[in-house]
Amino acid sequence: GYLHDGGKEQGKKSVRFEFNVPESGQYDVRLAYTVGKNRATNTAVIVHSADGEKKLTVNQQETPAIAGALHVLGTFAFEAGKPGAVVVSN
Repeated sequence: GYLHDGGKEQGKKSVRFEFNVPESGQYDVRLAYTVGKNRATNTAVIVHSADGEKKLTVNQQETPAIAGALHVLGTFAFEAGKPGAVVVSN
């Protein structure tokens, strides 16, 4: 789907994607978005993994490396039976 903050103040909107991995290990985490000149250059992203919380910033005006649609956030450890999450906010 498509989400938009409607021009809200920075930090006022967020979406949380939770997931479970089938087995414990290292996993690549990717963020899909559509590039545009009107997109944010400082999108806040937090990855919650077995290693804790990692804060990142994504420039959505730059074309993602994978098929022009997927930006690699990094490789993170996740444990089976414990949810991981990615939080994207404005």
